[in-house]
Amino acid sequence: MAIFQIKVNYLSKGQITKSFGKAGKNLSYISRGTNSGRVQKSLNYIAREDKYKNRDDLIYYEEKNIPKEFKNGEEVAKYLEKNSRSNARLLKKYEGSLPLEFNNEKNIEIAKEFCEKQFGDKYIYFMGIHNPDGRHPHLHVSVVERKLNDGIERTKEQYFKTYNSKYPWKGGLQVDKDCEKREYFDNFCRTWEETLNHHLVLNGHEKIWMEWNGMERSGLECNRMDWNQLGLNGVE
Repeated sequence: MAIFQIKVNYLSKGQITKSFGKAGKNLSYISRGTNSGRVQKSLNYIAREDKYKNRDDLIYYEEKNIPKEFKNGEEVAKYLEKNSRSNARLLKKYEGSLPLEFNNEKNIEIAKEFCEKQFGDKYIYFMGIHNPDGRHPHLHVSVVERKLNDGIERTKEQYFKTYNSKYPWKGGLQVDKDCEKREYFDNFCRTWEETLNHHLVLNGHEKIWMEWNGMERSGLECNRMDWNQLGLNGVE
């Protein structure tokens, strides 16, 4: 039976903070020393590159909405980390379970459909699908929550610098503050639920459901069916 499970945490310049899980516990740790390469290491994890190459559970990986000024996601990661301000949030990282009822090809279709609905062409994002031992298909999405398509031409060096509200052409892309609102996360969860249920029902399976109770206004936490305790061990 399909389950509803979403995990979210942040990769910031200096720390990973506010990982939300069951019972509303906020877990965090500080990364000491330099941040060199942390964004790329995080992306390597979902793409199963570098030290993760030996894991044989990668089903699909894609980099979306890479601006024409950059060669690829690796270059985005380099400049994002290099030029963001010292306490900037670099990535928001989501993980969601995909239905065991479907094969890998169908789950790729579902994941791509969801990402197109939720993110479209508004943000740079990186999506990977893993299915360890063929028993736990799940989606990873890492999002750069800065608004694309503002009509301003920028150099690679400029893209991820601090936004300049008075002279936008002098600064980097603007961070989308709406992504921090309770409503955004609620919409994210509902879009995920609706996308999964559309395909489950269409193929003769039961719907999943989620419980909207026990919400914590201080963070993105709400009780869900089968939401496991989220810790930071093994999180890249």
